[in-house]
Amino acid sequence: MYICLECRKEMMCLQNGVGIDYGLGHVYPSDTFVCKGCGIQIAATNRSSIHDPEYKSQETYIKMEG
Repeated sequence: MYICLECRKEMMCLQNGVGIDYGLGHVYPSDTFVCKGCGIQIAATNRSSIHDPEYKSQETYIKMEG
């Protein structure tokens, strides 16, 4: 369970199978969540990354910047 510290409300899952992409196939599988109160979104990643150079293991990818 994820809790929004601003609103003190439980966050709900938006999507499973989201890859957080650090480039060159360095991907952290994750799920995204949204706060029922303020609408802030987070990605809860696995602790370990995977090597996914063809970007085929997740449904959606979010490219990290910087």
